[in-house]
Amino acid sequence: MKNIILLLFLFTATSLFAKVWRVNNNPGIAADFTTIQAAHDGADFGDTLLIEPSTNQYTGVTVTKKLILIGAGYFLDENYPDLVNVNDAYIVSGLTLSTGSNGSQIIGLHLQIVQFFNCSDILITRSRIGSIFHNTSSNISNLSITKNYIYSSLGITPNNAWSANNILISNNFISQCVVGSASNNNVEATLINNIFSGSIASGSKPVFFNNIAVNSSSFNFNGAFVANNIDAGGPTLARFGTENNNKGNVSATAAVLMVGAPGVSTDGQWKLRPASIAIGAGLNGVDCGMYGGDTPYVLSGLPPIPVITKFNGTITGDNTTPPIQVTVSVESKN
Repeated sequence: MKNIILLLFLFTATSLFAKVWRVNNNPGIAADFTTIQAAHDGADFGDTLLIEPSTNQYTGVTVTKKLILIGAGYFLDENYPDLVNVNDAYIVSGLTLSTGSNGSQIIGLHLQIVQFFNCSDILITRSRIGSIFHNTSSNISNLSITKNYIYSSLGITPNNAWSANNILISNNFISQCVVGSASNNNVEATLINNIFSGSIASGSKPVFFNNIAVNSSSFNFNGAFVANNIDAGGPTLARFGTENNNKGNVSATAAVLMVGAPGVSTDGQWKLRPASIAIGAGLNGVDCGMYGGDTPYVLSGLPPIPVITKFNGTITGDNTTPPIQVTVSVESKN
């Protein structure tokens, strides 16, 4: 049973010759590769690396070609305890998207560090990430950071000679967040439908709307456009201000989020409470927070591929007495 492939794969290939490569560092598993860097080096432009759940950490990788890297999600033991395998695919030592990685996608992984260097058209989604930042001496553009659980920090701060353009940061949980600075006006970003649990700082170009903040750390927006946000850090805080449909002076646990409710998971606690003041409070009447808007956060970051949630089968059998009986339950999150 332990050697059953735990993730089923259904993809429309990006090109006729695109391939899917299995990466698995568990002992005794016959995969295509045991390290992500070796899989990267052996893959062709546009291929997919399916990085399977493991009890062992994966070492880091530098991506210099267009690839799709897919993991199994995270917090699986909390949200989906009946899964066949509740381990995640945890990459330590850093994942760097470097020159040549344009068009790459990172989906459903657990990442210690993600770094960008001189790249564009990048999608980071449904992943659990410690720190995510970009090399200050490089340009980046068309970057989408969406539906992630960023538990340490997010920083996009090019120096004055470089820029970051068309950056979308949506439907994430984010601890510390810095996007641009008062001295650098070269960052164009939209931050929408996020949960912020720590300090926020920005330059004047970023746009903030439909977000919820939950603690008492400092805010510094430096003239950025800020609308339809909620400060749920406590009854005396309104750090988004009170203009442009911003709200404040409320408690996250009492009026807004499921924080503190019994039985909620690490990422499930950021759902809105019934009758929350964040329901319909966003721009154009959408809900605020990471579960609101057009692209809501996906619990546990389950990737958009079928996952075996239950497997029951007889140990032995033949075609007469008795045949092998197998029951498989599969779930997919689009």
